[in-house]
Amino acid sequence: MLCPVLDGVEVTKFGYKGGAATEVTVHHPRASWREQWERYVSAISEYADIASSFQLNVAIEPRPYDVVNNTERSLLLLNEASQKNVGINFDTGHLFVQKEVLEVSIEKMGQRIFLVHISDNDGRTDYHWAPGKGKIDWGSVLRAFRAIGYTGYLNIEIYGVKNVVGEYLNGRKYIENLAGPV
Repeated sequence: MLCPVLDGVEVTKFGYKGGAATEVTVHHPRASWREQWERYVSAISEYADIASSFQLNVAIEPRPYDVVNNTERSLLLLNEASQKNVGINFDTGHLFVQKEVLEVSIEKMGQRIFLVHISDNDGRTDYHWAPGKGKIDWGSVLRAFRAIGYTGYLNIEIYGVKNVVGEYLNGRKYIENLAGPV
């Protein structure tokens, strides 16, 4: 599968169906990262213009091994795309496996966080476990979201477990118990 924005980059392996690439092949030995990045920013800006005409936002989800994979790359994209309707779909599991300090990332991205996916993992592999099953300090993460005034949705994102509904319900109860009354 070829990446739609990165010319000559073929994805040869995925971590899970629909997930981020874990292996790629670059077919052009003189491929310019800067040119690829400029094309990416241009495409996002174009999408943002289209979305704006419908009064919609565009939320980019940083994912391991992807063009936008961490806090700093997210902030760079937000700066270079420069439309107010471009923000971040903050995925706790993706950023945690990228070794981000989630509370710092939340503060840095602040009001540009448009949506939140919550999943847990061990900090090494991009598992999508229910909150409370891995190593993320959810109390600190929830406090960080409150500190920036985030009032949007927290979408539990689970994958690769036998009982998705049970895990979802356990994860929801875990987060609600930590969050307290809203």
